[in-house]
Amino acid sequence: MTHRPAWHLLEGGASRATPHPTVIAAAHGLQDGWRTWVPLAQRLPAGIRIYALDLPWRTANDYRWRLAASASQHLAQALQTLPEHPDVLAAHSLGANAALEYLTRAPARAGRLRAAVLAAPFYRAEGSPADRTVCERHRETFSAVMTDAVRSRLGQRAHDLGEGVLASMVQTALARLDPQALAVLSDSYLTSRTLDLSTVRLPVLVAVGEKDPGSGADQISALTTCLPAARLRVYPRIGHFVMHEAPDSFAADIEEFLIPRGTAIGPSPVLRPRRTPTGPDASGHTTPYGEHHACAE
Repeated sequence: MTHRPAWHLLEGGASRATPHPTVIAAAHGLQDGWRTWVPLAQRLPAGIRIYALDLPWRTANDYRWRLAASASQHLAQALQTLPEHPDVLAAHSLGANAALEYLTRAPARAGRLRAAVLAAPFYRAEGSPADRTVCERHRETFSAVMTDAVRSRLGQRAHDLGEGVLASMVQTALARLDPQALAVLSDSYLTSRTLDLSTVRLPVLVAVGEKDPGSGADQISALTTCLPAARLRVYPRIGHFVMHEAPDSFAADIEEFLIPRGTAIGPSPVLRPRRTPTGPDASGHTTPYGEHHACAE
């Protein structure tokens, strides 16, 4: 069975317009989907276009895509289906790791990008174990990430349901999870250490939640150290889904990151602190291949 990559065009929905029109290609994480980018698109200024990719590791996939190609190769194929070349590659979680591999192993095509935004990547720091315990640790991490996913998608309703109901929802989701999901995460984590990140010369914004169970401080520190032009943005009190839990701050930081300074975007160590509001996320609707969506709030 082959997977046909699809994209969904999300227009910046904020009332203001940007003087710097930008095309962003966005890759979702494991067991997620293209609609995860809707809250961000709603808060970016008009003139920014997001091609939200529908990748084979979406929710309820059968994992046969692993037999055909790696995640980074599927990402590369999806990018080739876009009607215009993106200026920026944004990606979350497994998508962020696929993007890292794409940036290091497809330099000719990746070199046409102006910048990258990696939300909640995971990276094996030097000295981190690479043994049979990795899969078990990812099992524990994935359970915590699933809890974040349920909370972020329910928004304010999560506070009304109670911890018992939330725990039951998470356990139901985990019971339905294909065992291959853990293998995918473990393989991507282990592979990350083999990537030559020194070849990634474009500016990279690394965005992580302070309470993200999948992005340890040592991992992210190692990742940003290895990337020559990385900025790190840590969101206080936020978990794995920064685009759902802190969409206003995330959108503002992306907009600031992409504003040209002189003739190019320059590296900077850490973006200034910004208060992180919380609230319910927005959602979109599944549409046919290559559909356009207006994302006004």
